[in-house]
Amino acid sequence: MNETENPSVTGLDITAEKIVQLSLVVQDAEKVAQRFSDIFGVAWKLYDLQLKDFVLHARLRQNVECSLKIALGTFGGRSLKMVQPVSGQSSYAEFLQRNGEGFYTISLGTSPNHDGIVDTLIKAGVPVEMQGDLGNGAKFSVLDTTKDLGCRFEFSSPAGRAIESSLAQTGTVTPAGECLVDMGKPLFSGGKKINQVGLVVRDERNAARRFEELFGIRNWSYAYGPPGLSDSRLNEKPVPASEMEGLDVAFANSWLGDIQIELIRPIGLRPGGCHQQFIDKKGNGIQHVSFGLQSDYADVVDGMKKAGIGAEFSTSLKTDSYGDLSVSYFASQAQLGGFQLEVLGQQSSGTRIS
Repeated sequence: MNETENPSVTGLDITAEKIVQLSLVVQDAEKVAQRFSDIFGVAWKLYDLQLKDFVLHARLRQNVECSLKIALGTFGGRSLKMVQPVSGQSSYAEFLQRNGEGFYTISLGTSPNHDGIVDTLIKAGVPVEMQGDLGNGAKFSVLDTTKDLGCRFEFSSPAGRAIESSLAQTGTVTPAGECLVDMGKPLFSGGKKINQVGLVVRDERNAARRFEELFGIRNWSYAYGPPGLSDSRLNEKPVPASEMEGLDVAFANSWLGDIQIELIRPIGLRPGGCHQQFIDKKGNGIQHVSFGLQSDYADVVDGMKKAGIGAEFSTSLKTDSYGDLSVSYFASQAQLGGFQLEVLGQQSSGTRIS
């Protein structure tokens, strides 16, 4: 895509911003937080949140309340937020009813120009899905960019008043014992980090164009494939040679700060692979986050198996830059609130690690 052909129509340029937080909507925030702690060693803070007089689907709802339970932790170098709808009407409750548990938003964190960013996006035709005040003037806005970009974006403003917010801490969650996946490796680079967010979309080129128009994210690369797959498995069962074409996808990749945005469109024959199954069930959405290439790939696979989590999809992949790779999308959604993790490992002898 020639970046001079599709300038940002909003004037916004967030390419240097960092993804500060990813959020999930879950049935039971404390339960999922405990499972995350036991597998990955993540410590969590639990909160109750009461929202009043908030905006829902671009309309102010007065004299309306909703109650939420929140779990906040740090995972892979980013904040991870889990939201459990408890009572009342909210976009979180609607998402849970419509899609089940899963990734909800990408957040760029707190911006002093929150109102200006949100107003600019509204003028560009992006609706507000939900917006509220935490009670101390700190505002959050969830923009419904799912159709355009494949996911929702969230923006927040600093607290405007030096008073207690309506977010009240209720407890903590810590690992019950030794974690099953060592998040401290590789040691000298500060441990495992999220380096990619994977979005499954119905049209990767249109989504890339809208990322450019709305947020100024350019320089998208496109590919079909990936080629060179072998020993592919869905839910631990080998994919027959006659069904390999069903795994085919189209990609578009660019960067938001230090994290790659990967847009994935399934193009294979139905019933297809995990990407086709995702979009058939949920439509456009955040499917996975990735740690990328890890030297302890085999240990990660073993740790996940000890947690009772196998691979929803795994394969061997030939690459020009890294040789033969093993790839696993772990089937962690049931235990971790719709969360899915991708990890890659380098094969030293041409033998797939599983």
